[in-house]
Amino acid sequence: MILIHGPTGGINWNYTSTFLRNNYADFLHYFQTGQIPQVAQDEWAEFGAGREPKFTCGGCRRVLPLAVGEVDHVVAKSTLTATLNPRTAVIQRVGSHYTFPSSGRVWTINISAPKPEEKNFQVRNDGCLYLSLSSSAAIQQPLPQGRVRVVAYHQTGTPLGVVVRNDVLNLQLLCSSCNRSKGNR
Repeated sequence: MILIHGPTGGINWNYTSTFLRNNYADFLHYFQTGQIPQVAQDEWAEFGAGREPKFTCGGCRRVLPLAVGEVDHVVAKSTLTATLNPRTAVIQRVGSHYTFPSSGRVWTINISAPKPEEKNFQVRNDGCLYLSLSSSAAIQQPLPQGRVRVVAYHQTGTPLGVVVRNDVLNLQLLCSSCNRSKGNR
């Protein structure tokens, strides 16, 4: 699972879809190579109005300008479900169902500093996921003898149903024709 979040830890479709459309090539490059990309000329093409960023439609496989791409779910969002299982150690996805532990780590990208990082999270009794205010790297730093680290969490929680609809690993870019023909599948 990879989540896009705002500066206050909130997760919503606007953040996710906007980030993915605007950073699609960089996002793919990072998760395929683990390196922050430079501007690559092979990710651009001539479509009649000058060179533009391109993408390959997840439906028809045509290469199109990124500006016409539409973000859609691979597994329909209407079928996605989530439950809390404190005995689970990590977030698990089987088909359209996600199982969350009561706490753990998740890959995130903050829209105001778009570099992927792993963050701690909690799922509380209200059924919402809360992201840590600190990066996991800061949390893992050793402390002087006798000191205790307090992990602070964002005050904004996101219901698990919203979280699973915003998992970037379940998203794809489609042309408008493929997105309309796919419907709610």
